[in-house]
Amino acid sequence: MDNKQLALALVHCESESEIIALLESEGLWNNSARWRAFGDNDNNWSTIGNQQSDADAALVEKIVNSVDALLMKECMVRGIDTTSPQAPRSIADALETFFGITGGKLQNLTEKERTGLAQNNIILAATGTDKTDPNIVIADRGEGQSPKRMPDTILSINKSNKLKVPFVQGKFNMGGTGALCFCGEHNFQLVISRRCPDIPANGDLSHNLWGFTIVRRERPSKENGLRSSKFTYLTDDNKDILSFVADDGIEIIPTSKGTYDVMNYGMYCKMYEYKMPAGLRSNINMRLYSRLSMLLPNLAYPVYLDECRGKYKAHTMHRTLSGLNVRLSDQLAAGEASNIEERIPVSFTIEGQKVDAVVYVFKKKNGVDKNGSERKVDLSQYRGSEGVLLTQNGQTHGSYDRKFYSRGSVGLSYLAEHILTIVDCTGIDEATREELFMNSRDRTRASTFATKLESHLEEYLKEND
Repeated sequence: MDNKQLALALVHCESESEIIALLESEGLWNNSARWRAFGDNDNNWSTIGNQQSDADAALVEKIVNSVDALLMKECMVRGIDTTSPQAPRSIADALETFFGITGGKLQNLTEKERTGLAQNNIILAATGTDKTDPNIVIADRGEGQSPKRMPDTILSINKSNKLKVPFVQGKFNMGGTGALCFCGEHNFQLVISRRCPDIPANGDLSHNLWGFTIVRRERPSKENGLRSSKFTYLTDDNKDILSFVADDGIEIIPTSKGTYDVMNYGMYCKMYEYKMPAGLRSNINMRLYSRLSMLLPNLAYPVYLDECRGKYKAHTMHRTLSGLNVRLSDQLAAGEASNIEERIPVSFTIEGQKVDAVVYVFKKKNGVDKNGSERKVDLSQYRGSEGVLLTQNGQTHGSYDRKFYSRGSVGLSYLAEHILTIVDCTGIDEATREELFMNSRDRTRASTFATKLESHLEEYLKEND
């Protein structure tokens, strides 16, 4: 089959066994000449294998990359260099400039407006069969990459692609590689991309072509002589990205209707048999939705979630992810029907660094159930075991367990099950951020600043009447 047929065949594979059978039938599975090291680094396991410790946190990085790609596209199609003084100076500035969102806050949009934005630009879908973990697809209509650019962007590691861009969240250039380790046994990830036609080509002869590849993990064995795992991706005979022409787009975005929507440009990523934690494998509009909301409390741009596995039946198979802060804001606007009893903002200055926080106290009960009994407020829709979220640029980078409130230095054990604190560390400088958060962006580092932040929060909570 030709390249386009191969790409579409991989799109329709719903299990690792199907992928292997397809690649074997095309003579590609065991043809080492057609596989290239991810990041052009034979020792890429040392980086890729040292990312997030949980599948849900790794998935967040994919969402962040899609949001960044969308904002970058909007800047470039206006002829603005993303690193120039004319570019937006923050994410909020970009949202207001490019999308007319007041103050750059999704809270200022209606639910219908948020859904409209999401449905047209960033889609996260679940596909697969009853016998496998879900396949997770994320597709965006962002800048996209040409076949020539893919090895230096989507398939690269440790290059400073976005380091000097002030209005994006992703700075580490890990390419969302943390998710690879949670993709089945062979860590398959399909990537299909096409550069946005409205972005100047700048001499790139592959600008209008679609590029695609599938990433896999090669584990050490006696046969291959590897001392550690290595991630590779499929190429043509010249070790270049596989490409094809499809000016009218390709039908690859899955829908809950059982059909596929057309994609004209942007980036498509399918992660096969994604090893989601047990409680998050059901309809993605339920627990996974809540978990992603918590991990992205101040999500810069809404994401359209679509459950495409036929085994799930629900009132709706799709939902708009807008982040925890939007959900909490909507609750506060509900008046007497709100699950929130009180919202308390506070700011700290630690070693000259400003840190903002908001404490939410939830009601124990709110409303009545179908039997007329008082209904307990279910905090699992807002958090898991976490009691304090430490965030930067809208993304949760670390947390403290809710037992934090039961410490003697805090003395709020009676409120531990009804309180959530969101600490925004966006205002700290880069050097302090490196001292506070690990590069994996899912946990804090033991440091002087981290200890002082913890102590300030303990003291404030203890003394607040």
